Amino acid sequence: MRPELIISIIALVLAVIALGATAAVYYMLRKPHAAQPANMPTSEPASATALLEAEASAGEILDGPPHVIYNPSKTADWRKIREELVRAADAAGLPEPVWIKTTEEDPGFGQARHALDNRACVVIAAGGDGTVRAVAQVLAGTSTPLGIMPVGTGNLLARNLDFPIQSIKDLAQIALTGINKCFDVGRINIEETLSESQIESQSENQTDDGSAAPAGHHAFMVMGGVGFDADLMDSTKSELKDRIGWLAYVQAAGTHLFSSKLKAQLQLSANRQPVDVEARSVMFLNCGELTGGIVLEPHADPADQWLDLAVLDVRGGILGWFDLARRVILKGIGFQAHDLIKQNVVAGHITTRRIRECRVALERPQQLQLDGDVLGVVQDFTVEVLPQSLYIRTRH
Repeated sequence: MRPELIISIIALVLAVIALGATAAVYYMLRKPHAAQPANMPTSEPASATALLEAEASAGEILDGPPHVIYNPSKTADWRKIREELVRAADAAGLPEPVWIKTTEEDPGFGQARHALDNRACVVIAAGGDGTVRAVAQVLAGTSTPLGIMPVGTGNLLARNLDFPIQSIKDLAQIALTGINKCFDVGRINIEETLSESQIESQSENQTDDGSAAPAGHHAFMVMGGVGFDADLMDSTKSELKDRIGWLAYVQAAGTHLFSSKLKAQLQLSANRQPVDVEARSVMFLNCGELTGGIVLEPHADPADQWLDLAVLDVRGGILGWFDLARRVILKGIGFQAHDLIKQNVVAGHITTRRIRECRVALERPQQLQLDGDVLGVVQDFTVEVLPQSLYIRTRH
C-alpha cells in the first residue's frame, strides 16, 4: 500500500474520532446559546437598528402573505412542511403562504426581493444554509423578518440559534408566530473580480473550476473563511452529503491535510499596521458552532455586534492536526489546552480575537467560503459586521 494512502487513511480515522468526540461532548454539555436571552433588547445603538425603528415609525405595514422561498433540490418532506405552515398560518389568522422556488441561477436573492415587493409579513427560507444566506442578504436592513425552515445538511444558523430542527410543526410555528429579534450579519466586500489569467498565474493548487468570486457585497450568517475550510467545502461532494451528512466533509479532508499554508496580511482597522500571518485557515465567525457540532469559538454571539477572527495553523504533520482537533474540543467546552510537547514541534494553534472589520490581502488567490458554500477565488477583500441588521423569528 502506498505511504500517502496509509497517511490519508490514518488522517481520516483521526478526523472521525476528533469530530465525533467534539459533537458528543458538545451536545452533552451544551447550554442555551448566549444569543437567546428571553428579553434581549432590539434597540441597541446601531445604525441598522435605527433604520428599522425609523421604518416602523414611518408607518410601514407588512400586510402581505408569508412567503416561503424553498430549495426544491433538497430532500425533505415538502408535503408535511407545507401542511404545517398552512396550519400555523391559519391558526394565526394569516393568509396562506406563497411558495417560490429557488433555481440554479438564483439561489434566493431575486425571490426574496419579490417577497419584499409584495410586503410579505415574513419571508421563510426553506432549504440549506445557502438558501438562508441568500434570503438573509436581501432582508438585512429591512423590517421584514426572516423565518427559517432548515432542511439542509448543516443547518448551521438554525443549530446556533437552538431551533428544534427535528420538529417541522415547531419550526412552522416559530417561523410564522415567533418573536422578532435582531441579529448581526457578516459581510464580505470584494472590489474586483479576478481574471482567469490572474488566477492561473498566481495560484499553486486550484480546484477543477477555479472560478473567481464575483465583485460586490456578500453576506454570511455563520462564518466565512479562506484556506483549509474553503478547500474542504469545495471538495465535498453534494451527493455524498445527502447520503452521510456532515461526515462527507471528513472524507474530503484527507486531500487537503498536507496542502501548502496560506500567507496573508490582515489589517484590523484603517489606523493599524497590517499583520503578516501564515496559517491553514483564516475564518470570520458570527456564530461559534460549525459543521458536525464543532464549537470553534464558544463565546461567539450573533447579536453582540462583533465578529470573531480565527486563525488556525498546525505544525508536525498529521500529529499537528490531531493536536488542533484536541484544542478545538477543549476550547469548545471551555477549557484551556496546553502544549503536549515542550519543544512545541508538534502543535495545533487557534488564535481568536473580536473584530468589527478586517482587510485581507492574500499572497496567492484562495477559495472563499460563506456559510459552507464556496463563492469562488479571491485575493483581496474586506470583511465587516453589520450590527443588529436582520430580524429573525425565534422561539425565545
